[in-house]
Amino acid sequence: MLALTATVLGCAGDDGDADGQGIGAAATAGSGEGPSGQFSVLTYDVGGLPQEFARTVRPGESMQLISPMLNDYDVVLTQDDYDWYVPSIHNLDVINYHARLRSQVTHQFRSDSYPGPTTAGVRSDQRPTLQMGDGLGILSRFPFVSRHPLDDVVRAGWPDCHGSFDAEDEGGGDCVVARGFAMVTLTLDTDVEIDVYTMQAEVGSTPEDRELRTRNFEQLASYIEQHSAGHAVVLAGATSLDMAGGESETWTSFLERTGLRDTCEALSCDTPDNPDKIAFRDGDGVVLTPAVLEMPRNRFVDPEGRDLSYRPPVAAQFQWQVAG
Repeated sequence: MLALTATVLGCAGDDGDADGQGIGAAATAGSGEGPSGQFSVLTYDVGGLPQEFARTVRPGESMQLISPMLNDYDVVLTQDDYDWYVPSIHNLDVINYHARLRSQVTHQFRSDSYPGPTTAGVRSDQRPTLQMGDGLGILSRFPFVSRHPLDDVVRAGWPDCHGSFDAEDEGGGDCVVARGFAMVTLTLDTDVEIDVYTMQAEVGSTPEDRELRTRNFEQLASYIEQHSAGHAVVLAGATSLDMAGGESETWTSFLERTGLRDTCEALSCDTPDNPDKIAFRDGDGVVLTPAVLEMPRNRFVDPEGRDLSYRPPVAAQFQWQVAG
């Protein structure tokens, strides 16, 4: 278990130390009568689209380098980490990326492969050009709780999309993949559970993409209201929101509706516009307190110092306490 540490309270930027750590810190949770502990969370868009379309990263090489770096975190949530493909692309190297990414991880509990669009609620008539799954992966040092008849991990796709791999439509290729969200319940200790969500919203910069992102968060909020009512929750992933470009209200409304708190806001970090988010809330007597938030950019680079994906990951450490 990684103990993310911060030398100061408050906020330090991505260049605040030599390792790119420390974009937020706060006092740890206070003592109480119930059981307590800590866990770290990493969310990372690993950029696993086919190399033929990945213009700024080298996923065929990067996945093998990223793999051992994930072992420093208790819960790892990956996006653009594809493990399901239509037969027509089985001749591309992309089908090997997922295996490389997990080749050196030591987490005992892992999400299974994407179950297919029908199981995840993605209709073929809505994505006739679909070629790959949702790209969502979960690794954990804590056991999964079985609540679903088919899989410990529940997956749901967004019903609509915009964009092919043609860059001219500015849609980000959303209709070629089955973007959506995934949820798993983790057991932190005896009778101590939290619901963990990861997601990747519609990407792209067109007005249609923005409208679809709003609908993505409405769908996700409805699911959380129905299936995680009263539960402690951690949500992390790629929101794709242009926070500085007019989409902050979508995120604010989502937080208000679900009762979640943005970890960056809770720790007064200096990267509030980062589209990769970690949010949390208390529930079932479990109190979550974020202790550290960081963007470990300088760890996730190749030997030449180049970023391993489009954006650096975001990591947080949480203290948890069962109210006595």
